[in-house]
Amino acid sequence: MAEGATQRLDAWVVALATFVTVLIGISRIYLGVHYPTDVLDDWAVGEVWATCCWLPAGYPQRRGAIETLTDGTIRTSASHEVESKSETFCIDAPG
Repeated sequence: MAEGATQRLDAWVVALATFVTVLIGISRIYLGVHYPTDVLDDWAVGEVWATCCWLPAGYPQRRGAIETLTDGTIRTSASHEVESKSETFCIDAPG
């Protein structure tokens, strides 16, 4: 899949997940099973959790240990092999 198409798909997935999350929160308030502050607090906790997971996930790429090439493949500095995004890969131990 081309890089632009992958980015568009990622954006759609995030948009859909956000939309569903908002709908569920609103429905919980509408049904009277939660107060609005409960839902807002849970959204805030979810955002903090997502940020805490997202920041470390991008750390290897920011420090240059993982390189995404223009054709969508990934090169790791430890293995020097080019692998496809769709395949599972293992980073070789230095040595």
